[in-house]
Amino acid sequence: MDLRPTLQAAQAYRAAAQAALAQRLAARPIDSEQRAAHGFAWVATTVAALEAVLDWLDAGQGANPLDAHIATLAFAEGIGQLAGGLPMGQNELFRPADLGLGAAARTLADACADLLDADHAATRAAVAAALAEGHWPSETLHDADLDTIREQYRRFTDVEIIPNAHGWHLANDLIPDTAVTAMAELGTFGVCIPEEYGGLGLGKLVMCIVTEELS
Repeated sequence: MDLRPTLQAAQAYRAAAQAALAQRLAARPIDSEQRAAHGFAWVATTVAALEAVLDWLDAGQGANPLDAHIATLAFAEGIGQLAGGLPMGQNELFRPADLGLGAAARTLADACADLLDADHAATRAAVAAALAEGHWPSETLHDADLDTIREQYRRFTDVEIIPNAHGWHLANDLIPDTAVTAMAELGTFGVCIPEEYGGLGLGKLVMCIVTEELS
């Protein structure tokens, strides 16, 4: 499935949401429109995530067939939430009507009908079967340094965190100082701090990689 037209429809919906919010803020301060602004932030974030998914899929150039399944499911869920309601918390949804986006949401749903109306059970089953067999979506960031950092933290987590984390949880313990010290020795707590201040100066993407592996 070619997901680019779907992304373009989502981007058009984001633009409509931004215009609707701007119209409100022209008459009222943002403090009076916090929920609308929060909802737009979720719309923009969701579309940005879909943009990143498509970039990731394109970068893989079809080398891993599992990637296309993952992207399809991500788009189906993302578009479904944009058109129907974005969960901003456990008990709060942002609906298109909350920002006067009913017509824009219907346009989005019509443009993405093939994706929204499909039963993706077979795709989910294919992903689950692949994972059970030990196959994974592409993880490379197409940068040797970033891939090396990820592997380093994955090895650390496999040895130091995974065997112990459940026990810490059951005992309601804090993470032991020895584990915190070991993470500090890897430079974990200075990943984004500039080198002139004693950090590694590696940027927010590395912070995300490190956090994801440690989690």
